[in-house]
Amino acid sequence: MSNATTTRILFQPTHGAHAGSAKPWLWPLPRLDGASPCVVSPAAQACTDSLSQLGYRERVSSSELVPVFTPMDGAITYAARTNEGGTICLDHPGGWSTSYNSLETVLAPSRDPCSGRRRPRVRGGDVLGYLRGTLRLGFGLSRWDDGAWITVDPSNCLDSWAVQPWFTEPSSQAPTALAI
Repeated sequence: MSNATTTRILFQPTHGAHAGSAKPWLWPLPRLDGASPCVVSPAAQACTDSLSQLGYRERVSSSELVPVFTPMDGAITYAARTNEGGTICLDHPGGWSTSYNSLETVLAPSRDPCSGRRRPRVRGGDVLGYLRGTLRLGFGLSRWDDGAWITVDPSNCLDSWAVQPWFTEPSSQAPTALAI
């Protein structure tokens, strides 16, 4: 992606963020009934050259929906269904960008043309969508630096990110996906 040009305007926080008061980043996947998420396949070994596969070593499948969280406040730059499932891209403060694919369900806030905002905003910890089945999430992390997108190996960052708990309970209702 280093040769690609972009017309994207990177997300800027609306309030002054000080380095000491920065919110912690969150893992996109929760701790699932005690099983911690991990990088199952780094970007270099994954099928898609810039996405790592996140998942669980202790669990390989689930019949329940598992949430995918926003790791940090940001703005949705892309949300759609593709051949790989639901795909979402976000821009975050500091020139960071994350991408997610293989989502069973995509929950993206609808764009309100009257709000004056170009892109829907999300907060850290918001649910972007859900996984089901193999519990593998394609995850990309990149940063805008010196006029180019630099792909960052999430294995180097995720150890310091907080993991939220999630407990599956029997449920007969699946969340409703928003049209995108």
